[in-house]
Amino acid sequence: VTNYHFLISDWCAKYYQHRDFKGWGKVIGETNWIDLTNKNGNDQTSSVRVRPGCTLKLFKHFNYDWLLRSFTHDVNAFTAYNGNFNDQASSLSALAIERMSNGSKLLP
Repeated sequence: VTNYHFLISDWCAKYYQHRDFKGWGKVIGETNWIDLTNKNGNDQTSSVRVRPGCTLKLFKHFNYDWLLRSFTHDVNAFTAYNGNFNDQASSLSALAIERMSNGSKLLP
């Protein structure tokens, strides 16, 4: 990774068990890669919230293989989004590379 700036904040994205941000919800920090097969949540994600300046990527397989979709905004139901991929994510990543509108500090 070259010339990227990473945000300092408490979370980059959140993923939820059910549509409309219901059921359990889990927080993903910036620059995190999460294998969902080792935790509760494998093939159970149905909606996401993504903080401004962050990108969340959902992958079909545990080893960050087969990109399902990248998000830079909230999606309240994967079934209603282009390409039904509800309850299919087995790994995900979050990356913050832009300045937030509230002026959060950036790392060089």
